[in-house]
Amino acid sequence: MKNEPEYVEHCIELMTGLDESIFAKRMFGGHGIFREGLMFALVADSELYLKVDEENEADFARLDLPRFTYLRGEKEMHLSYRMAPEEAFQNQQKMKQWAGSGWEAAVRADQAKPPGKRKRQVPG
Repeated sequence: MKNEPEYVEHCIELMTGLDESIFAKRMFGGHGIFREGLMFALVADSELYLKVDEENEADFARLDLPRFTYLRGEKEMHLSYRMAPEEAFQNQQKMKQWAGSGWEAAVRADQAKPPGKRKRQVPG
């Protein structure tokens, strides 16, 4: 198994091509990865998962990338995240494409919320 803190740091380093303000926060036994107040990726069991929605999920499904799941009691729960493809780890440009897709899905999900419930903290 990968050393999770080092793995999270490596993921963040690759994502700086998207935005240098990206950061990780320890949560639920893993790490959430945030930009402008929105979680758009997560690391669990030393695997990176990116946010998906109706617009980008086909890209992940085409590569047969697994969904993020966890058990709540005896029930399997699915979140709207899929594992990042291996190619995302080749270089910052590839990660920028894939993480950017996750970021855009997170923004769309946030925009669908009523204004008072939105989490995105737009700089400036």
